[in-house]
Amino acid sequence: MPFEKEELLPGYTIAKVSAGEFDEFYASHSGMVYPDVLQIDTDAWLSTKERADRSDLARNLQHRLSLHFLIYHGEQAIGWHCGYQIDADIFYMFETGVLSSHQRKGIYSALILWLLAKYQSLGFQKVTSQHHASNNAVIIPKLKAGFAITGFSIDEGLGLMVTMAYIINVKRMNAYTFRTGHTRPDAEIRKFL
Repeated sequence: MPFEKEELLPGYTIAKVSAGEFDEFYASHSGMVYPDVLQIDTDAWLSTKERADRSDLARNLQHRLSLHFLIYHGEQAIGWHCGYQIDADIFYMFETGVLSSHQRKGIYSALILWLLAKYQSLGFQKVTSQHHASNNAVIIPKLKAGFAITGFSIDEGLGLMVTMAYIINVKRMNAYTFRTGHTRPDAEIRKFL
């Protein structure tokens, strides 16, 4: 393992890994974590030209920050997380999973806090994610950690999705709570009204 492991919870650690190591673990374990997800393979509908165009467009994204982590219990990998930079302010939490034998032990809640500290230390102002609308095992811990529901969308492959965001910058969070009708504008926001 080329990267140093950090403690996540007693007995559990997390380490940054290469994209290849992440992909290998994910490919062999994701079906166990998401056995009931009905996902339509929309890529199968792409023409040869559309696939070529998509490949060309993907090259534009090669230099964005992308992070891959594996979660360990002892020396055994039992979970994963990956995500990538959207822009200069936003990091997108793309994929997280914990093997069923290690679920309901507080790993995901601890992981959220660890990741938020990591992304803040990198300078991001906001962390976003999307989840199946019925995925309470993820949505509830994120709400408890301070994430807010910022929208809904319907994906043709995945169905109804909930968009969530954790706004790291306190002033931006104050603006968000004002915009959603949860608070009165503070002095900082009143300057712009």
